[in-house]
Formats: sequence, structure tokens, C-alpha cells
Amino acid sequence: MLIEAAFAESLRVPLRTIAPSWPEVVQLAREHNLSAYDASYLQVALALDVPLATFDARLAEVARALGVLADPTEA
Repeated sequence: MLIEAAFAESLRVPLRTIAPSWPEVVQLAREHNLSAYDASYLQVALALDVPLATFDARLAEVARALGVLADPTEA
């Protein structure tokens, strides 16, 4: 945590961390046939209501279906 605080201060931007909700990760993984690793990224994007950028085709397909896939044309 000390390193994160020092890094945020050096950039003068707010920095926050979030841990995925593991019950939701497991549910997303099972429902969408994702690895726990991919489902954890998806769960955090859904929880924060932020776009998810990925080159993984399966994860992109699910993120698009759930409305959180990042659109590179909206940069």
C-alpha cells in the first residue's frame, strides 16, 4: 500500500484499488464459460461501470454482450 500511495502522490492523481467479489467471479465464470482470471477482470469492470479492453476473443464477446467492452473509436 505504501508503494501505491507514493506512486499516486508522484502523479498527483487519485488511485484506488478494488478486489473482485469472488462469489460474483465464480458466477460469471460459470455462466459465460470464462476462466476465473478473465471473469475477475469482467467483474471489476461491471462493479465499477467502466469499459473493459481486451484482445481475448471470448472475454470480448462476453463483455460486449454485457455492455462493458471498450470501444477504441471512443478514445
